[in-house]
Amino acid sequence: MEKKNSKKIIKIISISIVVIILLIISIFIVIKNILPRKYISNINSNYDTKQYKKVAEYNSKLELIKEYLGDNYDEYKLIKYKVQYSNAMALFEQGEYDKSLTNLQKIEPLDENIQNLINNCKYELVKKYINETKYNDALELLKDVINKEDILDLEDKIHYNLAFEYLNEKDYKNALEEISKVQNKDYENLNNAMKQIHYEYGKCFLEQRDYTSAIIQLEQAKEFEDANTLINNSYIEQAENYLKDGNAKEAKEIYNQLSDEFEYNGIKVLDRKNQLNKFAQLIESTGKKYATKSYCESRNVWKYDGRWENWYLDTPNSREYIDTSLMLNDDGTVTLSGTVYFYAFDNFSSLQRYCNAKIVSRDIKIYNITSIPSTYDLDSNTKLLYSNGTFSIKYSKKDDYSTNFYNLYTSSVTY
Repeated sequence: MEKKNSKKIIKIISISIVVIILLIISIFIVIKNILPRKYISNINSNYDTKQYKKVAEYNSKLELIKEYLGDNYDEYKLIKYKVQYSNAMALFEQGEYDKSLTNLQKIEPLDENIQNLINNCKYELVKKYINETKYNDALELLKDVINKEDILDLEDKIHYNLAFEYLNEKDYKNALEEISKVQNKDYENLNNAMKQIHYEYGKCFLEQRDYTSAIIQLEQAKEFEDANTLINNSYIEQAENYLKDGNAKEAKEIYNQLSDEFEYNGIKVLDRKNQLNKFAQLIESTGKKYATKSYCESRNVWKYDGRWENWYLDTPNSREYIDTSLMLNDDGTVTLSGTVYFYAFDNFSSLQRYCNAKIVSRDIKIYNITSIPSTYDLDSNTKLLYSNGTFSIKYSKKDDYSTNFYNLYTSSVTY
């Protein structure tokens, strides 16, 4: 009896194994053939009805479909395209524009549909970056966006907001560069925004005591807050610096354009004008002036009867000039400083072929002038003359080189 039962059990087990094997084979056939066909059918039908999320779910099945299609590469390529495009499209519809863009850039072929979706992704990312205040990222991406009606509006929005980012960082140069790129001149409060940047830039230059640059910026911000007052303050500071440096002419020009009533830092414009007007002619004479008349002589004189012979130059040269500056002192007087250059001889016998005079110079320093003297000794041989706004030099030196002769070297130059 036991032997008979044992045979029966073995038979049941054998049949079960066969059934399992057949079942596995059936499943394998289904997986290898029936399911791929079903996947392909679902992909095509869902793609046609634009149910991209459903198509995207088959991304993990692409290897199975590829194996199923075998040598039919063109069909697989089309199925793969539909799945990848649907995946990118589903991500786009979910607002995952950056992930969608990443997937799109891997798809082949890069046809019109893909290009349009890439363009749309970049466009949406631009708007997203703007909302997240990532303006540089938005601007860089916007360069690739085409065929959108509001591209110029987006550009203006980016440049406008970038300008204020730079302004907050006190990077005024870049702030001005960005605000100037806004094309719609009616954009929000553009004019006032530009004035604000110029105003802050001007104040920055004021703190650095760069009054020329401060004025340039503040002039672009007139009527903004106290810009007009700061402009006048800058002009006075600039003029006072000129006076300290001896540039009374530049200072006088500045004060002449300011209102008499204005006052800053204890300095009254009217008082300065009156002080400088006292020296108006002298101020106008300062600066670099070239020789207009010149006579340079070396004379050899016989001591006993005064007979003489000479060499001379009588043509002005560009190397002969006077360069002066005028500084206003605290007591209302002025100090004249500068250097004068002129030709003079120093040897008679050396002038055998040419009248070779040498250029010489004399420093000028006349302190606490209330009115310029008509004659001032620069040294024992040189006089500085002044008349009707014109400077001139008189130079004379005697050389007793022997018991019978002496040489007389003279120069007379008008500038």
